Amino acid sequence: MSDSTPTDFNGEKHEEIFVGNQHVANVRKAPGHEGAFVIEAVDGTVLHEVEHLHLAEVWVAQHADDIIGRLT
Repeated sequence: MSDSTPTDFNGEKHEEIFVGNQHVANVRKAPGHEGAFVIEAVDGTVLHEVEHLHLAEVWVAQHADDIIGRLT
């Protein structure tokens, strides 16, 4: 299952999403969109956008194998 850790990145608050002990994605609030969250790969590539933080965590868990494949 995934785990998330709040942190700052370039002055922006975001959640680091881990699957096991591997950091696979970041989730941050979308600028100018109240309630929207952007899911980014570790390299900053935007992967998906959702309306709730919990949905972002679920989406990352469901797509973790594909995301990890992009990292290798």
